[in-house]
Amino acid sequence: MTIGAIQKIYTHPQVATSAIALEDFFVLLSHVTSKPKVFLLAHPEHDLTSEEEVALKDLIERRKNHEPVAYLIGHKEFYGRDFRVTPATLIPRPETEVLIEEVLGHLKTFSSPAAVFDIGTGSGAIILTLAEEMSLQKDFLYIGTDISPNALMVAKENQKLLNNTSVVFQESDLLKNIILPQEKNICIIANLPYVPTKMYEETEPDVQNFEPRIALESGHDGLDHYRRLITEIQEKKLTNFSLFLEIDPSQTNTLSELLSVFSPMVTTVIQDLAGRERFIKFSSS
Repeated sequence: MTIGAIQKIYTHPQVATSAIALEDFFVLLSHVTSKPKVFLLAHPEHDLTSEEEVALKDLIERRKNHEPVAYLIGHKEFYGRDFRVTPATLIPRPETEVLIEEVLGHLKTFSSPAAVFDIGTGSGAIILTLAEEMSLQKDFLYIGTDISPNALMVAKENQKLLNNTSVVFQESDLLKNIILPQEKNICIIANLPYVPTKMYEETEPDVQNFEPRIALESGHDGLDHYRRLITEIQEKKLTNFSLFLEIDPSQTNTLSELLSVFSPMVTTVIQDLAGRERFIKFSSS
């Protein structure tokens, strides 16, 4: 069957009983055929092999049942690099690239060695991206932690794919197993679960049925994990640190109040690509 014929079956809403998005179709097609999207778009007359056709139809049916494309093909682009993802990890979101930009700008102001911690690292996309982008800073430490051994396995696979040797991955429930070096500037990045329970129960099937709940839901207001993190930072008696959090826009005021225990440090709210209050930067300047 040609690309054009199978495309009509699965993407034309007047023909398909349950159409999938055109972009999804071509991502899956590229994965199955190992051909670039530009070729596939330019050659609707191209015949798929019987094996390719069977594999594509299987993936399309799974997509119609809301399985995320990133899980179907096993990877997702983030900040110009390809990262392996599995159902043990969240799928990296484009808005988190804004967090990368903010943290990079902050790290470049350091005049002395720093230790960079990514708490709840998942696929390792955040800490590996930071380490790769800051590769000239040889005196920086990079540590990615997660409570999930399966997520850490994926993070370590991504580390191998990038030939990265500067990041250390460690199993830990937040800061429980972490020793924070007091002699260095410490930067903590946390994209922890922040979805309120009720909101989680109303999420799209792509999220609720496939992405790990442990990495998404966090109590009645979505802040259980962040409350614990703030308490653990207090217990570590840190005096020289900065903190970057990804949040839901509705949590800005509450989190700012929770962080006020570290006053006189400065809280800065940062918007995502859609103009929503998505990140909080907390530092001494």
